[in-house]
Amino acid sequence: MAKLFTNHDPYHIHKLIGLLCLIHFVLRFGLWVQHGTVFPQKMVEFHTSIPPLDLSNIALNIGCLVMHLLLHATSFLLPVPAKRNFSAPMIWREFRLHNAVFGCGILGP
Repeated sequence: MAKLFTNHDPYHIHKLIGLLCLIHFVLRFGLWVQHGTVFPQKMVEFHTSIPPLDLSNIALNIGCLVMHLLLHATSFLLPVPAKRNFSAPMIWREFRLHNAVFGCGILGP
């Protein structure tokens, strides 16, 4: 856990976007468990003073998708080894590029 907080991301941009993506994933997973779909057509009301959240809103869904794309983009700010290290489980440059390509593949037709 201590290796997550390094000086490679001094403004914590990648960490913050990663946390937002994780929260988004947990929210969508909860919707799937509760409603059987991650895109319910009705308003989701939380039992707080927050107004209902319209998860069928296209702008909200596109914003969440952009957030996940930004997570890929900000990963290129972090230094990674150029070659694969077989003795340690870590990402390397080629794997990061493959991950970005396949992660963005959902945008295609």
